[in-house]
Amino acid sequence: QTERSTEGEKKLQDVAAKLSHATSEWTAAQAKLAEAESKLQKENGRAIWLSNEVEALKQGHDASKGELMKLTLAHQNALRAGIDKDQEIARLLELHTQSRQDMEIQKKLYDENAEQTKAETEAL
Repeated sequence: QTERSTEGEKKLQDVAAKLSHATSEWTAAQAKLAEAESKLQKENGRAIWLSNEVEALKQGHDASKGELMKLTLAHQNALRAGIDKDQEIARLLELHTQSRQDMEIQKKLYDENAEQTKAETEAL
C-alpha cells in the first residue's frame, strides 16, 4: 500500500506539475492575447484615423477641384469678355476710320463744289 501511495502521490505530483505548467502557459497565452488585442485596438484606431485623414484629403481635393473649375470658368469668361471688348474696340475703330474717310470725301466734294461755284460766280 505504501508503494501504491507513493506511486499515487508521485502521479498526483506529476499531474500537479503538469497543471501548474499548463496554468503558466495559459497565463502567458492570456497575456499575449491581451497584448495582441491592445495592438489590434491601436492599429484599428490608427486605421480609423488614416481613413478619416484620407476622407478629409479627398474632401479637400474635391473642394480644390471645384474651386479650380470655378476659377477656370471665370478665366474663360474673362477671356471671352476681353475678346468681345477687343472686337468692339476694333469695330469702333473701323467706324471711326470709315467716318473720317467719309468726312474727307465730303470735304473734298465741298471744296470742289465751292471752287466750281466760285468759278461760275466769277464767270457771270
